Amino acid sequence: DARELINRIQNIRKQSGFELTDRIFVELLDNENVKPSIIQYKNYICGEILADDIQFVSELPNGTEIEVNDALLKIAINKKG
Repeated sequence: DARELINRIQNIRKQSGFELTDRIFVELLDNENVKPSIIQYKNYICGEILADDIQFVSELPNGTEIEVNDALLKIAINKKG
């Protein structure tokens, strides 16, 4: 669910000490179960979390594990330059 993912990302933003206006870049570990819906709602999600992009990656050693609709996802959020 896009709203649940947005909520988790906003929590990570706060924990990371980012300002509400900071632009971010999101990396998600490839997960075939949620990838189609994230791609479908990508523009909406990016708009809500002020992300320039969401990229799927095959490795994410320093990611944070989150749960979205009973699916475990690994995510990394970085502040843009």
